[in-house]
Amino acid sequence: MTEKKHEISPALRVGVFFGSTSDQKIAMGLLDSLCRTGFEAKLHYISAHRNADELVHQLKRDAYDLYIAGAGLAAHLPGVIASHTHRPVFGVPVNGALGGLDALLSIVQMPAGVPVISCGVEKTEVIPVFLQAMLSPADHVHLSWPEIEEVALNSPEFKNELSRAISVAEESGIKMSHGRNPVKGAINVVCIDIRNKGAAMPSGTFPILVPWLDADHKKKAESALILAQTMNAGGLWVGLNNLRNGILAANRIIKLRKAEMLIYRGSVKDVLGGGDRDGLIFEYSDRYSVFDWGPMPDEIPGKGEALATIADQVFRNVGIPHHSLGLMPGRPRCLSVKKVDVKWPQKNNSGWDYSQYATQPVDCLVPLEVIFRFGVPVGSSLPSRLASNPDYTKSLGFGEPPTIGDEFAEPVIEFSTKLEDSDRYVAVDEARSIAGMTEAEIAQLRELAKGLAVELKTFFTSADLKLWDGKFEFAFIKGDAGRNFMLVDSVGPDELRLTHDGVQISKEILRQFYADGPWHAAIGRAKKIAAGKPEIDWRSLCANDMAQRPVPLTPEVRKIAENIYPAIANSLARVKGDRPPFPAAWDLSQLVARVREEGLA
Repeated sequence: MTEKKHEISPALRVGVFFGSTSDQKIAMGLLDSLCRTGFEAKLHYISAHRNADELVHQLKRDAYDLYIAGAGLAAHLPGVIASHTHRPVFGVPVNGALGGLDALLSIVQMPAGVPVISCGVEKTEVIPVFLQAMLSPADHVHLSWPEIEEVALNSPEFKNELSRAISVAEESGIKMSHGRNPVKGAINVVCIDIRNKGAAMPSGTFPILVPWLDADHKKKAESALILAQTMNAGGLWVGLNNLRNGILAANRIIKLRKAEMLIYRGSVKDVLGGGDRDGLIFEYSDRYSVFDWGPMPDEIPGKGEALATIADQVFRNVGIPHHSLGLMPGRPRCLSVKKVDVKWPQKNNSGWDYSQYATQPVDCLVPLEVIFRFGVPVGSSLPSRLASNPDYTKSLGFGEPPTIGDEFAEPVIEFSTKLEDSDRYVAVDEARSIAGMTEAEIAQLRELAKGLAVELKTFFTSADLKLWDGKFEFAFIKGDAGRNFMLVDSVGPDELRLTHDGVQISKEILRQFYADGPWHAAIGRAKKIAAGKPEIDWRSLCANDMAQRPVPLTPEVRKIAENIYPAIANSLARVKGDRPPFPAAWDLSQLVARVREEGLA
């Protein structure tokens, strides 16, 4: 349900896309301005023409709350993005030629139904200001025309467009009012006669502006220069005489303000609070983490979508209560789940206070990870831990500590803490005490975990994958008599250790890339220094004092990483006779061959 490294943050995630690295100066200035004003922004250089497939892939990830796209010349990038998403899209015309007039017209003059909110040529400074203003509460759109003359208002062109705008609002379920002047507390869409030199820009309402021209001037080429001059004077605009796109753009902003917000960010996934108070959204990212470091310096393209797919495959094939409500249509990286409470323990001088669990609450997370083991694969910590703890060894049913390669007739169950600063293994009695469980409940949890582990092993064996170990998380729920348990969080390659043909098919491959390197060695030293000293953060010690940080993956290893998760998803799909969700991915045999070539087996 949770991940250790969480950052509470209401920041909107902004995808900044520019068509070429030649736009770098403008792009970096915008990026810096967004970050300084509190937005979480990431920059991409993708051409709508030269990198069309890559652009569509990025948009399918649905990784951002809104998009800002800049381009010059034909400048199709913002419009293409707007046609693939229902998120707000802001356009930035770049002066590639002709004073940026061609780009400005390409961006602002989108057909009705595909709104792009455009600034003037390279006038990016208005966008962060507008976004900050838009985050205040509002529940409806207001359309106004404060400076339009009566002759224009009574023209067939204006009456027809106003009627169509009202119809669009009604058909789309948009709460809209309209009248002569802007109103406070709404997203204002203001129609401006751009030939009226005395027309004043509305102040204090931060509107979306709609330029207006009468029928005769709308058809004249020289009116394009008037439009550009007006837009360059300031504000954010949609297309000429296009009240419909003004309304639709404003509605996208309202949806953004009502959208789910980031509750916390984990190492590899984000948890979002949705409009349904009983539900949450797990958004699986392309980030990865090894050795408890947190997000690494690069990402694995496609990982989030594949992880969400695998989690859904597993939840649909387990025979116990779980929190998954399924994948979200149109959002392939997102899994909808039932919400459970997390009762964080409080740290004090004597350790951790779990007294909240003494009342035996329900609909809340069990503050433990339940680890199951079918054997001891390469990389397992079990032999070294047991070698120094004979009593704990016996409690697990071993006479002597097992060695690498050993396999067990039935799963061995261990418990570790979940909600403390660092995970620590605990004996059964301490696990029961921490979670406020009865003897019967801890016994039930152990048997439930054993049965589920066996069920998963059978499922993965059918997919030609060998399951060695993994972890589960559970929540307390109401049962027929007392409390029962519900499977929560995720179950997939980041929680399980899987092999195919003797090679680990999990992020163990990525651990092997970093193992025995200077950063990995520094982690060991930093953890030893920080042990027993809660005031010292071992990650900061490693990065700052020892000057050791993880390096990015090599292109070869990165390509392997991109195929780990899709290969597993495809294999699980075939078990059920389903179509492989990632047809371009390597199969397991190809993956194993490349892992061996890189010496990561």
